[in-house]
Amino acid sequence: MEDRKRALVSRLLQYAPIHQVLGIPYNKIVIRRTAEGKPYLVYLECSQEIDKPNLELPNFNFNASHRGDFVAIASEPICLVGLDVVSHP
Repeated sequence: MEDRKRALVSRLLQYAPIHQVLGIPYNKIVIRRTAEGKPYLVYLECSQEIDKPNLELPNFNFNASHRGDFVAIASEPICLVGLDVVSHP
């Protein structure tokens, strides 16, 4: 059950950098996943829903990971970003 909570927190955290950096309202953010499970912003759908999308960052991307007691998120306005939280014995 704890892993489900961390997964939920991870999913919810993905909205924060999108809202803060791009100014897209939380209720207008559209996130999908690649076949490998990497989340991505459906930018065109989101930008059509708001008055002033930040078109200077069309490649904005992010990733989230969770393991054990940790949940992490990273975002990058231009380059691809990857993130993987691992535990060591």
